[in-house]
Amino acid sequence: MLEEILTELVTKAGDELEHYCSELLKTVNKEDVSKTINADEKKSMMSLINNTMKWIDGNLDSCQSAFEEKKSELEKIYSKVLDKMSKGKDEMPGGPGEAAGDAVEK
Repeated sequence: MLEEILTELVTKAGDELEHYCSELLKTVNKEDVSKTINADEKKSMMSLINNTMKWIDGNLDSCQSAFEEKKSELEKIYSKVLDKMSKGKDEMPGGPGEAAGDAVEK
């Protein structure tokens, strides 16, 4: 029973990290990103995301804290870049936080 709970926690942590990477990939690949970050930043982001995805595949037997640490590392690195992207959107036509032509989803 305890082993099943631990396995579930590890699986959940791995899934959360994988989902976070997927969301970062979607963000980095948006058309308006090229207006706020340069090609080197984008290349670096893509490389780190892809390396993290490979790490996940090769470390499926890792402990929960390993997945959580990896996610925390990504969050620290990308928070500055994502902030820059967000500020860039604020300056675009269409209003704060919205690129021209974007629909507000709720």
